[in-house]
Amino acid sequence: YDETSKRFAAIVDKYPEYAKINLARYSLGLTQYRKGDLDKAQKTLSEIPQPERVGELGLASYLMADCILRQVPATVPEDALAAGKMEEQLKSSADLLEAFIGANPKDNQVADAIIKLGLCQQRLAALTSQPPDRAKMLAVARSTYEKLFTPEFKGIPQAAQAVFERAKVMA
Repeated sequence: YDETSKRFAAIVDKYPEYAKINLARYSLGLTQYRKGDLDKAQKTLSEIPQPERVGELGLASYLMADCILRQVPATVPEDALAAGKMEEQLKSSADLLEAFIGANPKDNQVADAIIKLGLCQQRLAALTSQPPDRAKMLAVARSTYEKLFTPEFKGIPQAAQAVFERAKVMA
């Protein structure tokens, strides 16, 4: 991936007016993502304008959200500053996932995006201190998981996970 990254970075730097520059950015971001350099991948992919994240560039929002989610702490932090950063990361990731789902409803990754969106919503609910607000956020997560109960998603593995996660938010 190192040589590929170098070549795409050279294209992006050298030819910013190139007609397919966003495809080069996407390819560079994807190689950075696969190498595990999540910060660079997120930065590179974020340079692709939101309206252009469809078709062959459709996974850009999904990958950006995944980069963010992989860097969010697994547990709720004790201090308010870290909790605020975690909340910001989860909201940003949720926004990107919603944008991906809305712009690419037939993509193969939509079911995964729905699961990740529900998990973001669950984790945001865990950060909420007021029980009525937490209940509302968990209801939103439940309705997100229920999107996978439609006939178009019948028989996919994510549907079983959605059943499990839905049960957790109802408990």
